[in-house]
Amino acid sequence: MNNCLRLILLSIFPEFHRKYISAASNTYKHVGELFNITYRKGKVLGFQSKDTVTVAGLPVKNQIFGEAVLESEVFLKIVADGILGMGFSSISQMEQPTIFDNMLSQGVVHSPVFSFYLSSLKKTPDGVGSVLTLGGTNPDLYTGNLTFADLTLAQFWQFKMDGVKIPDKGESFCKEGCSAIVDSGTALISGPEEETDRLNRKLGGWLHSYIQGMWDFNCNRISKMPDVEFIVNGTPLTLTSEEYIIKLDNLCVSIFYGMKRFPRGTDPYWILGTSFMRTYYTVFDKGNRRIGFAKAKH
Repeated sequence: MNNCLRLILLSIFPEFHRKYISAASNTYKHVGELFNITYRKGKVLGFQSKDTVTVAGLPVKNQIFGEAVLESEVFLKIVADGILGMGFSSISQMEQPTIFDNMLSQGVVHSPVFSFYLSSLKKTPDGVGSVLTLGGTNPDLYTGNLTFADLTLAQFWQFKMDGVKIPDKGESFCKEGCSAIVDSGTALISGPEEETDRLNRKLGGWLHSYIQGMWDFNCNRISKMPDVEFIVNGTPLTLTSEEYIIKLDNLCVSIFYGMKRFPRGTDPYWILGTSFMRTYYTVFDKGNRRIGFAKAKH
């Protein structure tokens, strides 16, 4: 990409996002290959570069990454300055090692494990916000034992979930077991629409009048609503009504959201997003191809 075109494209970005300036780095290396990534909501266009990337004081040399020069409006509105992919390199459109892969190969971290703690409060027990632990876990941030499930597809963080239940009502969903993907890039808990609609209806909800796919609930009855269990490797991981209902001013909505369509050639699946990860400390074990959960401390 010639420098004139590059400057023109960079100039259209709003000033509220911090930018990477390659000219200010003495470790920058030109790659130049274009990339075009489409997400569920929006897309990003840019070119590849190589530099030393430092995360929490840990330097990763010769990391190839994408410099975004055009992006959909949805990305312009988010607080984050970029996306740090922690998935498997096999699904990378750039076909390059991820930053965590390079951390391991360069000896920056020594264990192929990373973990997420998402705070629902302003501060954690250690006096900080949400925590990404690279190279292991932090037992101070969860209680009890970790429940692990083996990955069924070493491309996504996908595993077999035994079922979903409302034990107080004797209602079951995903009865034969179903695939589930843990995704920190998804806010809600999503599943096949017929399943999530029935789940929300059994919990006492009704379809929202103008927000498509969302379910409303009586805010005065939240404390009386039953628990919902996600069964992982025989262990029930429970969400209380306070954890699966979001309060927005005078509105109370469910985090259970229905998906109408799935990629061609795939069976329906559930996505456990940050609403689930906020309740359950989540361990991504690349070495053993498994994922683990324990109740987060809040």
